[in-house]
Amino acid sequence: MNRVRYITAMSLAFAFAACSDDGTTIKGNSCELPKVECSGTCTDLGAMHWSDCGVCAEGYADADSDATNGCEATADGENPGGNSGENPECTGAGEKKCSGTCTDLGAMHWSDCGVCAEGYEDADGDAANGCEAKVDGENPGENPECADPDEKKCSGACVDLGTLHWSDCGVCALGYADADGDAANGCEAKVDGENPGENPECADPDEKKCSGACVDLGTLHWSDCGVCAVGYEDADGDAANGCEAKVDGENPECADPDEKKCSGACVDLGTLHWIDCGVCAVGYADADGDAANGCEARVKLHDGRCVDATDCETLAHVATASCVAGKCQIDACAEGYADCDGNPKTGCEMNGSSNFYRCGARGTCTDATESANYKGKACNLGEECRDGACKPVPEIVGCSDGTREGFLDLLKFNNLAACSGAWTVKGIHHNEGPSCNRKSGNTGENQAGAGCNVEDLCATGWHVCLGRGDVATRSEYGCNGILDGMPQNEPYLFITRTSSTGELNCDPDTVGVPLNMNDIFGCGNFGCYATGNKCDPLKLSGHNLCQALREKCGCSLQANGTVACSNTSGHCNGNGIGHPIDYFGALNHRIYTPAWDCGNDNSGLYEARDIVKTSNDQGGVMCCKNQCEIDADCGAGRICRYNVCVECIINELGQTEGCPAGKTCSASHTCV
Repeated sequence: MNRVRYITAMSLAFAFAACSDDGTTIKGNSCELPKVECSGTCTDLGAMHWSDCGVCAEGYADADSDATNGCEATADGENPGGNSGENPECTGAGEKKCSGTCTDLGAMHWSDCGVCAEGYEDADGDAANGCEAKVDGENPGENPECADPDEKKCSGACVDLGTLHWSDCGVCALGYADADGDAANGCEAKVDGENPGENPECADPDEKKCSGACVDLGTLHWSDCGVCAVGYEDADGDAANGCEAKVDGENPECADPDEKKCSGACVDLGTLHWIDCGVCAVGYADADGDAANGCEARVKLHDGRCVDATDCETLAHVATASCVAGKCQIDACAEGYADCDGNPKTGCEMNGSSNFYRCGARGTCTDATESANYKGKACNLGEECRDGACKPVPEIVGCSDGTREGFLDLLKFNNLAACSGAWTVKGIHHNEGPSCNRKSGNTGENQAGAGCNVEDLCATGWHVCLGRGDVATRSEYGCNGILDGMPQNEPYLFITRTSSTGELNCDPDTVGVPLNMNDIFGCGNFGCYATGNKCDPLKLSGHNLCQALREKCGCSLQANGTVACSNTSGHCNGNGIGHPIDYFGALNHRIYTPAWDCGNDNSGLYEARDIVKTSNDQGGVMCCKNQCEIDADCGAGRICRYNVCVECIINELGQTEGCPAGKTCSASHTCV
């Protein structure tokens, strides 16, 4: 002990003993040792962690600003040592008394009572659950049971807070509410009463699914399902007509319950075609600006809503329709069209040749026997319930094996498909049809393509597209979108039955006898560029002897991640280098075995005659839906040849078909 402090302490002890009246009371102080008088109260300084009355001892702080419990907290905000002597009411090692309650600061993510620890925030404003949210909105490391970093364990299950519109377990994110009281679907309603994108079953963005039905909240005067909007009430207790009455008591001045007082006069809203004072009902307008006659003008609706069936006549390609509960119901489509999305707003959106088009079989597998996984499952577009499972329908998909490798969007490309596969019968001009009963294709029975020709890759009711014209009539998008949804770093070329006039210029579409056998043309991401103004929408070619699909052009991967090709002459150039086979080799760090073989005729004029494909990768053919089977399918002045409607052809015997006497058929199949 410091000598001065020792002498002082001893002197004080001696003085207290010498100056006491009875040995227990300090002279001049009525408190018993070791207490001292503070503000008129005998106080144990040590118990209060005070060095003097109201002065915190070194290492302690008055965290709750309550002098009655002294300096109850260590200066660092924690209570090490199991709170021994600091918060005797709290037994937990990590606890501290906050607002009269022993609280585990760590569990609350607090650095001190009510103070969020670094990296946490009180997202719901509820102090009872502490700082429950990570500042970044994620929950890494806190729920190791949840593999997805966006998930959090709530009530024993890993859930995606974002999908449920939660800021934390059961806590609605800003702008959302749990309107139906069902925690399983989270906070499903927007606070503003709308539900955009949250009920995909409801085609109308103004609608919301309430009790299993899509309803227009505005029409029913609801702010949410069954909740009256401000100023409205459900006077008749009938939820079917919503909150039909204004809160002002329904205008007791008007004797007729169908009337409402508007601008001081009782008026029949229905007669004036109003849904409220001065507000036009759907399908009506105030054309003359005279409120006295209400919304007197009938206007046609074009969005699937209706007042009567005449509104539905404006829907695209609809033959007959009816108006049911304010919405159009399509009864029959115009010839050659079909309603595949079930949305009256889009009308009969799918087009195809008469008698040769049908939507994907969207049947439900209620009789599934092969696999319980299909029980009650609605099949996708391009599938049907067959043998107890959802299976592809080749006639809809367009490829003989039932799987497409390009133009994957069946709604967008309903008449055009890209099909991968191999064939061993040389050439692309096969007017005799398939030769292996359409068994080829990359998922077909005959994947090696033995004995198959190009037509075997297309499904029944489809043919290898003749060329640029055939493709253009099947798709307003041309070849744009051919590889959407496919790996962009793999080589694909899908060819047509087009040959060349030379220098990568495409021939016109040829029905019957081909004009030339020079080169091949198609779309994808593999090969040399074709001549734009002669080949659009076809983009690519194989060049002489398919060299651009087989030989290397000195391509290598650069430091910036791009691929550069050093050889830009000859077959590696064309009309721009395009993407030769070693472009993909450099990109993917592998060596590709060429799948395309255009023969070895050194003249370079017979690729279309000699071409075969030896494996299923690297593409295949483009298949077009047949336009016709007989001449009657084509209409006046046109004939059906090779399932395409044309004005005329020159057949294999050199004879003109379809033209009157004295005229012959041009290369573009018109009579001249």
